[in-house]
Amino acid sequence: MLAYRAEIDGLRALAVLPVVLFHANIAPFTGGYIGVDVFFVISGYLITTILLKNLDGGSLSLGRFYERRARRILPALFVMVLVTIPFAWKWLLPWYLSKYSIDLLGVSFFISNILFWQRTSYFEPLAEENPLLHTWSLAVEEQFYLIFPVLLLLVWRYRKEWLFWLVLIACAASMGLSEWAWREAEVANFYLIPTRAWELGAGVLCALLLREGKVAPNRWLGLIGIVAILVSTVVFDKETPWPSLYALLPVVGTMLVILYARGNSAAHLLSWRGFVGIGLISYSVYLWHLPLIAFSYAQSETKPTPELLAFLAFASLPLGYLSWRFIERPFRVPAGERGHISRKMLIAIMSGAVFILVAAGIYGKATDGGLVRFAAEDHKLIRLLESRGIRGYLKSKYTKLRLAEFDEGKPKVLIVGDSFSQDVFNTLRENHYLHQLSVSTFYINRHCGNLYVKRDLIPLVGDRYVPECKNHRRYHHPTVQQRMREADYIIIASRWKDWPIALLPESLSNIAAISDAKVLLFSSKRFQRLRAFQLAQYDRETRSELRFPMAEDFSAHLAKFRTLEFPAIDIPMLVCGDRSDCPLFTDEGDAISYDGSHLTPGGAGWMGRLFYREVPLYRQMVNAGVAATGARIDPATGIIQR
Repeated sequence: MLAYRAEIDGLRALAVLPVVLFHANIAPFTGGYIGVDVFFVISGYLITTILLKNLDGGSLSLGRFYERRARRILPALFVMVLVTIPFAWKWLLPWYLSKYSIDLLGVSFFISNILFWQRTSYFEPLAEENPLLHTWSLAVEEQFYLIFPVLLLLVWRYRKEWLFWLVLIACAASMGLSEWAWREAEVANFYLIPTRAWELGAGVLCALLLREGKVAPNRWLGLIGIVAILVSTVVFDKETPWPSLYALLPVVGTMLVILYARGNSAAHLLSWRGFVGIGLISYSVYLWHLPLIAFSYAQSETKPTPELLAFLAFASLPLGYLSWRFIERPFRVPAGERGHISRKMLIAIMSGAVFILVAAGIYGKATDGGLVRFAAEDHKLIRLLESRGIRGYLKSKYTKLRLAEFDEGKPKVLIVGDSFSQDVFNTLRENHYLHQLSVSTFYINRHCGNLYVKRDLIPLVGDRYVPECKNHRRYHHPTVQQRMREADYIIIASRWKDWPIALLPESLSNIAAISDAKVLLFSSKRFQRLRAFQLAQYDRETRSELRFPMAEDFSAHLAKFRTLEFPAIDIPMLVCGDRSDCPLFTDEGDAISYDGSHLTPGGAGWMGRLFYREVPLYRQMVNAGVAATGARIDPATGIIQR
């Protein structure tokens, strides 16, 4: 029997609470995701300690080992996933439900991390609505459990004396791979076991060191480890490359706790009853917290309030206790004791659960994400709101015109910026203005700053985006400068951050120094993200009357943009007027935005006609193209006569 260390349960509490607070967006735990890294180290330590104890006793059975792991992990996991199915059916849009259905298969076969690697970044906004996103870490652990015991057994049998050094070399290689991968393969680096193995390996090293009895307890080193973990939860954020050398802070901190917080004040601190209690239920708390938070995003018309998220974070504790008390514990009753669930019964129950998950996953995917739940007349709207396929629409034609040479005989228009510049491009496209103009495009990631300045912007972009932005030549690209000199009109549009706004006057002055083109500078825009389940109850007429309040943080951002002396095009002012609320739909009942930021085809057409009527320079540009091509346009509506 493995000797119980109460401080390890306290360490689990120190791991799970920051994760819950991070997902609930509770300040200041911007780096709360490091709790998963702490869990990895703990898992590596505990599993290795168990395996070494069995090896020393000559009684290691991989079958019994995997059975214990199954009893520990699978019942609570499968119950949590099964409970999410009806809520997913009720609240998730078809595109999301289709992905969720695939996630059910990923959970069933412990490949969630691989599926998420192929599909989504852990830190992107859409990930907030994925109730099974956190299962990626369980997949990593399960993959570790499948591989490591076999390798340990082989090394133990043939070269036992090499074990520590082999693990150390493997950890160094994995860490080096991670440091390379966050620059070259950021999403794979986060999810996949080759770049996470060193964190689990850190726990393995702890087990090997303690087995030799060469590490004496030290309260100061134990306390330093606790502080390192706590500091990590507040100094890191979504912009921090992860995992990377930065992860050494929480990983080494966890190692210090495991190695040195034994029978001293550091251990007593972590052995506080409250910490130990949370640590005991930490696995179930981890399982349940994210579905609560994700579904609150999925069923809300707007983002959940901070108060609601805090309540749900707190609610995961009693829910975790119930899961621990009535699901985890019964499946872990030892053989021979009352209530023990036999191996055959365990296999039968788990097989039944997997069958249900697989069947639900196949059905959800086969029914196109449960599109049958909605009336046929709403299918078009729902497909727009869920983003499926429309992202290709956003940039497809725009990308084909990257730095294209201008045609003679038409007004020359250079469009530069991020995805918001693609929206402006689509206002021309949807109204057939594009046919009257010669257009060239150049995309720049918004994090890199859509600016033409001589100063170095890299210190401003944030560590996470440095590699990409270093490769961006921005407006200094010689072909971009050539297109600027040739252009009659330059359109600049971006989801402006505050720091590029401050540098815009300098940027515009530099552009004017090399080009006589007229510049159309567009502000940021933001719409409420539409929720099909709420909107399906409104008819087309009523939808055109729906409005949403402008967020305070966006209003503050706009205020900074409006201080510019340059005559910029204020999209929120055009769309919302001087009101504090804005429309969700066009007068014709078309959704303006599909994701709260970018335009639907109907929204792009409507906004282009609005620009034509209300923005003199935009109208001048279009009219110049119409005159050059001999087309006809209704001056009142901006509609091309075909």
